[in-house]
Amino acid sequence: MPDPIWLDTNVVARAANGDAGIESLLKLYRADGHELLLAPKANDELLYGNPLTITGKNAARPVTEMQPSPATRANIELTKARLGIKVDLRAGELSPSKRVGYALQDHVPRPKNKAVPASLDNISESDSLVLSQIMGSAEVRGIKRPVMLTAETGKKGMISQAQLYRVNVVKVPSPAQSSSGPVKPPPAGPSSPPAKTGSTPPTSAPTGSFWLGLGRMVLAVGVQLVIAYVAQKWRDKVDKSIIENDMKSFEPEIQNFITAYRRWIINNVTSGEPAYVNSRIRIEYMMTGVQNGQQPDFIRSDPLVHLDSLWISEKSHDGEVKHWTDTPFGVPGFTDVYDYTFSVSVGDRVSEEQRQLYLEANAQIKLYKTMLDSGVTLTNATRDEIKREIDEMYDALNYAFGRMSDFKPNRNLWTEEGYKSMMGLNGGVVY
Repeated sequence: MPDPIWLDTNVVARAANGDAGIESLLKLYRADGHELLLAPKANDELLYGNPLTITGKNAARPVTEMQPSPATRANIELTKARLGIKVDLRAGELSPSKRVGYALQDHVPRPKNKAVPASLDNISESDSLVLSQIMGSAEVRGIKRPVMLTAETGKKGMISQAQLYRVNVVKVPSPAQSSSGPVKPPPAGPSSPPAKTGSTPPTSAPTGSFWLGLGRMVLAVGVQLVIAYVAQKWRDKVDKSIIENDMKSFEPEIQNFITAYRRWIINNVTSGEPAYVNSRIRIEYMMTGVQNGQQPDFIRSDPLVHLDSLWISEKSHDGEVKHWTDTPFGVPGFTDVYDYTFSVSVGDRVSEEQRQLYLEANAQIKLYKTMLDSGVTLTNATRDEIKREIDEMYDALNYAFGRMSDFKPNRNLWTEEGYKSMMGLNGGVVY
């Protein structure tokens, strides 16, 4: 039978607060035969708070005022029962002196004339109690390197000092969203759909799962992106009409680009950055020379209008203009070239639900990868199942948030170099 896995208080609290990724991870451990255990000290902190950390102004307040509410305690107990989390009392089989000695790090070498080792100053009393209880229980069970899951980060004592208690700490990724605020009934837990490819929607969405309500993220830009040039002064109404009609024909192309690049957009948004769709339009006039002495010196053609590039950025490039002339060798005349860039903000078109779904999916993928890399013993069948879950979640993300390779530019709408760049044919950047 696989060794049990001990849980830090923050892991159970996140499960109780509705972190579907954590719940799914714990269910996978259970399915692989691991017991899920809580040290008695960790269980007390969950249900009644941690009086050992009360300092400052709070020290004068009654401890009962700072304990979790009855509703919170009930929710935690329900979460423990649902996930099969048990309070671990096996350390009580050791002698009291041995248990106290472990908490005081008596097993750690120390300089002469020192009552306790210096390392004891680098860990809180409560963390030392939790780790010593895990250490004691592991000794009773004959486990040399017990494993504990924690959501702690950085160099806190629970992480930096765990090896002194012979505990192997496995860190889970940060939550997709804060679990602060009122405790909500936890969802049923994520369930990945059967593996699909292309744009086929995922199926099998149980109530409360990540997939429930997940649909294609649509960001309609509208005509304003491609006809924003109207404030510009053109030669005459003929030019304006030609340019406007051509630019309107770009709108489906731009929308297809946005559909394929939705993940780039939502990456910006969930990282706290703005998101702009930028469209660079090239307008060219062929200036043909006439015989000497005739007026005008050059005859200008009707405008040729093409897309030159599309990209997503955190910065607006709206209003950027470049102008130059191109004189082909051996051809009488030249080409008058204008590049105009128009930008539209699309970050505010991403709904809060879409943001949270995206964050939750990526957090769950990180949890699965952490599980594979943590060194915890898993059967080959379970490892294959976790890898399948990761692949299926990527498939679902591609369906919901786009796959950049799905964008196939219409060559007739693009400048030659712009088309090659979007297709990656000239060694340039594929936006």
